[in-house]
Amino acid sequence: MVEEGVERMVEKFFDEYSHTFTSAEEKAAFMVGVLVNYLLYVQRDERDVGWGEEPFRSRLYGLMLDETKVKKIFDKAVGKLTEYERPYPTLEKITGKYLSEAGKAWKLSKDEISYYFTLGLTLGSIFTFKANEENEKGGNKHDQ
Repeated sequence: MVEEGVERMVEKFFDEYSHTFTSAEEKAAFMVGVLVNYLLYVQRDERDVGWGEEPFRSRLYGLMLDETKVKKIFDKAVGKLTEYERPYPTLEKITGKYLSEAGKAWKLSKDEISYYFTLGLTLGSIFTFKANEENEKGGNKHDQ
């Protein structure tokens, strides 16, 4: 099942880089970045725009983020994916799980939050494109 595959990939990644990801807040910011990476891919595909021209990119606060902004970005990204009729329920669920674990009043600085989000934004395709390959083999559109 693709859902289990993506979840395993994420857990394996966090285990492998446990020295980098030491808190739920770091994982949450990273996973929101991964989700946005997917959304930007969808916008490039749907709107036939180049990298850096995606409309959602303007909602990323110049990558100067805090806890509140990351949570707003998550909410808006899920909404946009629904509008495009290209939701990614597994990725949304995994991201929501880490946001839930992180709770409120994150102890990370704004610079750290921005770093982990941007790290997820740049590395996100290692999860989403691998899952897409699995879906193409099975003929499914994500995990619906």
